Amino acid sequence: MKYFVILLVLIGFTGISFAEESPGSPIPEPEQDNPVYENCGPGTTYQDGICVVDEIENSTTSSSDKWDTAQSIDRKSNSDIIPPPLKQMKLGIKLGHIICDKDKFPVWNTHYKPACVYPDTESELIKRGWAKLRLMLPAGPDPIKELDWMGRNVMSMMLEGTFSYSSTPVETLDEKRAAIWEYSQQYHPGEQYLEYAIIPHQNHYNVGDKVQFDLLEWGNYSGCWDLKLRIIDRYDQSVFENNSEIVCLEPDGTSGTFNSYSMKEDLYPMGGDFDEFVCDKPGYYRIEVSNGDIFPTSILQNFACLDSELTSIEKLLISNQIDYLPDKLVVTSGHTIRGDPGCGAVVDTNSITHWFGIDSISEPKEITLFSENPNHCEVNTSSCFCNAQMELSALTLDELNYFTLEEQEKFANILIDYLAEENINRTPKFQIGKLNINYTDSSAIGYCGEIWGKNTYGFFDGAIVNDVVMDYGIDKELPLLCAISDDAKWWE
Repeated sequence: MKYFVILLVLIGFTGISFAEESPGSPIPEPEQDNPVYENCGPGTTYQDGICVVDEIENSTTSSSDKWDTAQSIDRKSNSDIIPPPLKQMKLGIKLGHIICDKDKFPVWNTHYKPACVYPDTESELIKRGWAKLRLMLPAGPDPIKELDWMGRNVMSMMLEGTFSYSSTPVETLDEKRAAIWEYSQQYHPGEQYLEYAIIPHQNHYNVGDKVQFDLLEWGNYSGCWDLKLRIIDRYDQSVFENNSEIVCLEPDGTSGTFNSYSMKEDLYPMGGDFDEFVCDKPGYYRIEVSNGDIFPTSILQNFACLDSELTSIEKLLISNQIDYLPDKLVVTSGHTIRGDPGCGAVVDTNSITHWFGIDSISEPKEITLFSENPNHCEVNTSSCFCNAQMELSALTLDELNYFTLEEQEKFANILIDYLAEENINRTPKFQIGKLNINYTDSSAIGYCGEIWGKNTYGFFDGAIVNDVVMDYGIDKELPLLCAISDDAKWWE
């Protein structure tokens, strides 16, 4: 008789907050008879050896007062988006699919009561006997029931790669169908059925991100079915509905049914099995699947759409009382020999430009502000602030300026003479355009262009001062702020 080989694998979940616990805070002992209630923060209660959030429901709350409506979004932080673990379970989420804030993980005690804690707290609670080890498979007296509490079953675990059936892997389609057939004979003898599981790519998305996941379908079924998928918010309001194409199949009697549907970014814009869903505002959402009489409406997964977290530079700007426009912020680097390893510029809500230098690009801790650009672009000289000047111009310029036909001819001929005199080896043909950069020398004119043919370095830019080429360089990409007319001529 076939048997299951169970591999107990530790897993990591991303997730949200039932326990209001701060990093480094004292951890109450689970067996403590007289808990110290002052260790628990406001709005929390000491339960089973841990501080948990008090769940307060107001049945008279109107829809306009709900946290994820447009009127109240600005008053909520990301930590308020995801419901506490017990609330998630009331919303139909299984224990194994609970999510927490990004810096916390779900745990549950021996009575399967969940909480969200920091990683170091989790290991301590396990040592003290409060929390169960988060295993992919249960080890209790009723494993099938325990699997159901976790939102899984034997087949979903197998298809996810957590354990294998006998010694046979389940990687190819034929291997999966064979394993499903064996599973059907053992757990659904003589039945026609379909089951589903969702494999999320992640549980947290930023506003503007495309949600991605795989929907697995397996069973033993003949005929046609019409799979339906919905994404709903915490108030059961549908924000996305989609049907897959109707599937019809006649099983061969020796193999099970297996399909995988996808909502993946790499399938767009050609389209996948489901239309795309983009997070357009912060919120907590659940994925619901149904298939008529074959599979009842079920909540299979959940995820959160969050506001983008502030970067270290954004925090430094806020600490200096700069009310900046996020889409008008640039951060770049330059040569450390010039003393400006990191710098940038930002436009505030009053249309004032602020320039700044930072001590580090990756982890800035200090910022120096300037009311004007301290190092404007100079001919034949590179600097961090020149890079910032160009990048900010690309964000703020309404349109680029182009050379006239007469200017194209003039500057092309100047460049041809220069390349010949300097004996610079290049493809003979090129198009020339205007580089929209303001130099400290008002007589300097920026130029740029594309070299004929296929070249690794197929673009160039530089500056001409008083009809003399003072700077020339090549690049792999069209230079920023380069404007080449559609009717530009090829020169040689």
